[in-house]
Amino acid sequence: MENLSEALDAIHRDVKDLKTEHVELKKKHCRSESKRPRALQRLDEVGASQSKSGVKIYGLPIIGQQGSTF
Repeated sequence: MENLSEALDAIHRDVKDLKTEHVELKKKHCRSESKRPRALQRLDEVGASQSKSGVKIYGLPIIGQQGSTF
């Protein structure tokens, strides 16, 4: 049981490291795009994504194309 706990701890550390690396790469990519609007950079920082259907934060659509809220 102790080995399982150690293995899970190692996996959690690896996932945290990968998330940190991913955020750093996204920031580096945003800096290289000088035309990228500040609002979109902020959405990247909070883990949001932009798609054709609007803006999604953690998978929930909150703003539609015409500005309607869901």
